[in-house]
Amino acid sequence: MDSYNNMKNIFFFFFFTFYASILITSADIIQPHSLLIKSSCSITLHPHLCHSMFSNIPHQNLKTRHDVIKVALNSTKDTVQRNYFTINKLKERHDLTKREKVAIHDCLELVTSTLEELEKVVGLLEKYPANRGIRRHVNDILTFMSTTITNQETCIDGFSEVNEKKRFHESVIDEQIHGGKMCSNSLAMIKNMTDTDMANNYNQVKMIKMKGVEDEEWPEWLSAGDRRLLQSGSVTPNVVVAADGSGDFTTISAAVAAAPSGSSSRVWKNDNDNHGQPKCFRRGVLNLQFLDC
Repeated sequence: MDSYNNMKNIFFFFFFTFYASILITSADIIQPHSLLIKSSCSITLHPHLCHSMFSNIPHQNLKTRHDVIKVALNSTKDTVQRNYFTINKLKERHDLTKREKVAIHDCLELVTSTLEELEKVVGLLEKYPANRGIRRHVNDILTFMSTTITNQETCIDGFSEVNEKKRFHESVIDEQIHGGKMCSNSLAMIKNMTDTDMANNYNQVKMIKMKGVEDEEWPEWLSAGDRRLLQSGSVTPNVVVAADGSGDFTTISAAVAAAPSGSSSRVWKNDNDNHGQPKCFRRGVLNLQFLDC
């Protein structure tokens, strides 16, 4: 009986260990995508709408912010396209007033413009960042995306003005508002990504410029360690040359003559009135650094 219970316990131990490993593995796979969606939606004005948009999207296809934005733009395009067909059907009504016809016509043009702007944004993001400069590329993307929001708002305003008698179903206007919110969310995600990229690009350019200035200030043969040593401002000289006898040598020539051959690095401090003395070196004397005071 004890043997049976032991076998039973061993079986359950391995079963739960195996089951737990599956759960942990699944969590590891899903978590990065969930965090990516959560972080992307958190910066939008309509996070609930953003999360619902991704509910039917396979998470394994989302690996970068660029992937998230691509899905958001495609979903936005689909919504705006459906809105176009809904508005276009209103033209079939025979009881429309002149103002209502104008509002429908204007809104259709605005929605068409929105679809065109979204296509431009998708095309620009496919090439992002462009070789012509990240700032100009980003400005184009944000301009086109901002236009889509303006178009949706103008369309809504036009319908609201002629819908005093509630002749148009509220769902028509609600759909336009929904499309405008999706455009807003897409813009927020794009701006968040491009702001980060532009900041990183600025830091990289700044580092390159700083490195260029540093390279200009120091000779090529001076090692990075020696450059840091001289920049620190706390260099201790190996030898002090002072004409008044307060140092190790009174002349530079005498100090050079005493220098060891093949030295890896020696720092010389030149004090008082030795600045005009000629510096003549014998063969084999290397890596001497003079600090004039």
